[in-house]
Amino acid sequence: MKNIFQKLYSGEIYPAQNVVPDTKEYYRDRQESSVRMHALESALTKEQRVLLDEAMSARSRLEYQESTVMYGAGVRFGIELMLALPRAARVRPVIRLRVKKT
Repeated sequence: MKNIFQKLYSGEIYPAQNVVPDTKEYYRDRQESSVRMHALESALTKEQRVLLDEAMSARSRLEYQESTVMYGAGVRFGIELMLALPRAARVRPVIRLRVKKT
C-alpha cells in the first residue's frame, strides 16, 4: 500500500478531479449547466461551436492551473497549521473558556 507521499507524488491525490461537493445545489447546478450548454450548442452554427469549444477548452486549462495552485496552497496551509498546533498548545491562552457540564 502506498503512503500519502507516494500517492501525492504519483498524482493520485488531486481533489479538483475526484472530490466534488455532495450537495443538492451542486448536482442541480451541474445538471442546469449541462442542459444550458446543450441548448447553446444546438443554437450555434458549426463555426460558432468550434469557437465555443476552443473557448471552453482554454477556460478549462485556466481553471486547472488555478485549482492546482489552490490545492498546493491548501496543503502548505495544512502543514503549517499542523506544525503550529504543538507550539500553540504550549502557550498559555489569554482567555480561558469555561464549559458547563450538563
